[in-house]
Amino acid sequence: MVYIFLHDEDRILVMDGETEVIVDQLPLPAGSPDHDSSIIRGWTNTRLFPDVPAGHEPGLAAIHPETNLIYVPNFKSNSVTVIDGGTNAVVATITEGIGDNPYAAGVDSFANLVYVSNSGSDSVSVIDAARRAVVETIPVGGCPKAIAVNTRTNRIYVAVMNGVVVIDGEMYEVVNTIETAAAPNDLILYEISKPGCTSNEVYPGFCRDSYTVAVVL
Repeated sequence: MVYIFLHDEDRILVMDGETEVIVDQLPLPAGSPDHDSSIIRGWTNTRLFPDVPAGHEPGLAAIHPETNLIYVPNFKSNSVTVIDGGTNAVVATITEGIGDNPYAAGVDSFANLVYVSNSGSDSVSVIDAARRAVVETIPVGGCPKAIAVNTRTNRIYVAVMNGVVVIDGEMYEVVNTIETAAAPNDLILYEISKPGCTSNEVYPGFCRDSYTVAVVL
């Protein structure tokens, strides 16, 4: 299922990923944000209660598939809330080393790292998931927002004002900047099957190997 958040309309659309048809919709709480994270049961498309408390203005969260931990960046609290997906309870709050206005998180389950874009600091914080501590800060510039992680190539893609920055996950440094027609709002990394894809390179909207990155403008 694909969940589409319509903040202006206080609802979530649920789309079947195979048929690309809207099959349901869920209400969002109207009014000012209450600094919580809502949990949706995917089997029934229902919102579970109570909500899980996070920081001020929680942003784009990421799930660690191996540990079932959810990492929620808090835009105005300059922190990352760690939620246990099994109990829906907060198990940690990371503040030291997080930059200004953290916007989105991305998980590298193979390296056990979490990447957090700091839109107010023009940087990406790298969190050691085992230690729950920031181990590196990578300058990327351009008000970074959405993040996509390719665990196979160890490349991290970060949406910035002028395009997409590519980070080498081993060296912790920017190795490329891909310009786009407008400032990207989101990044989606997905696997596809295409004959003749043998390289490990990945570019927005173009298949090399079995992965491609879709850039939402």
